[in-house]
Amino acid sequence: MSETGQLKEKLAFGSLEVRVLEVRELPVHLFVVRYELAEKTTEIKKHASATHTFQDVLNFKIMRMHGDVEVEAWHKHKLFKDKMVGYFRIPLRELENQEVLNGWFPLSQPDKTKIASPHTSEKSEEDKAGEVRLEMKLTLNEKPKEILHGIVINDNWTAETSGGSLINNRHWTKNHQFLLTVEKDMDVTVRLRLPENSIERGSFYVVKYDSSFYQGRPKRVLDTSEIIKVEKSRTRQ
Repeated sequence: MSETGQLKEKLAFGSLEVRVLEVRELPVHLFVVRYELAEKTTEIKKHASATHTFQDVLNFKIMRMHGDVEVEAWHKHKLFKDKMVGYFRIPLRELENQEVLNGWFPLSQPDKTKIASPHTSEKSEEDKAGEVRLEMKLTLNEKPKEILHGIVINDNWTAETSGGSLINNRHWTKNHQFLLTVEKDMDVTVRLRLPENSIERGSFYVVKYDSSFYQGRPKRVLDTSEIIKVEKSRTRQ
């Protein structure tokens, strides 16, 4: 595998497997399945039959949860230009919470670009262009575990340790305090992370600490001039 291919494999969000199984009520020679810039085709049948069965498995790399899966039914001509005779598209996110989506999907006429759903009888005769049976499976890659460098502290806020803001608030001393001693000039990065999918918000202050006075004890008196101005970055993780 080339370096570019290895990089794409590493960055892939997941993979999509599309199995083309059957078609009914529409004479076709082949199906074309597209996702973003990728395009794959089924085997080409010698004769256009309205009841073809297929054995094709088409695989796509998913780089992001975005866009639609598009399926086109084609009729080939020896003397004339090939003609698309059926079409539908389904949003990729429709597959996100399903192990396997298997069913009959209604094909619309090529100029009727409707988003498809599993087989229903609500389609009008005017729009009807046969149906295709598909099996689609979206597999998402596990998120890589992040390696944290430096000092890592796992803790949590509780009713007893949630004191609120330092400004104009006498309860601020309830908050957790962590002492960092720096012996020379350097850049320090402090990251506060909340649990994944948390809807809560969190913040922290960096303040000066008098070691000779407090001697490792929590800070109890605050002058706003002791608050150190820091460069803020609001990256949600």
